[in-house]
Formats: sequence, structure tokens, C-alpha cells
Amino acid sequence: MKMNVPASTLHRAIAAIAEYLENEFSTELFSFMDGGTTLDICSIALAQCRQDPHWQTLAREYESLGGSISCNDDNEWEVA
Repeated sequence: MKMNVPASTLHRAIAAIAEYLENEFSTELFSFMDGGTTLDICSIALAQCRQDPHWQTLAREYESLGGSISCNDDNEWEVA
């Protein structure tokens, strides 16, 4: 279901998450896909983020606007 959210609101949420991640991790550990509506982040980095209340607030806001967070590296069924 696509939410009707102003682009500027979603872009601010994406920018806030990107700024947080850029200050904490190498850009090789995360990327935005689908025009910014999907954040792909390595599971170790995400586990570290989840310990930070500031991250929790940013992630809640991002997801409430229709963003999703995925970790492709923690799918055990994925063939290397």
C-alpha cells in the first residue's frame, strides 16, 4: 500500500537517516534503493544502530512514512 506522503517529508527522513549512518559507518555498509524508500544495511550495523535511541526515533519516522529497512546479508537461505 502506497502512502500519500509529501515528497519533502520523506526526503527529510531519508536525509536524517543518511546523515546518521554516514557519521557512524562506512557508506559500503548501507545503501538506499527504490528512490530512497528502502534502506539496505548490513545486519551488524543495524544491530548496533538499534542500541541507539536516536536511531530508533529516526527509523520509526522513516518507517511511518512508508520506508522499509532490510538486511540482505542475514538471509540464511541466500546462496553465496
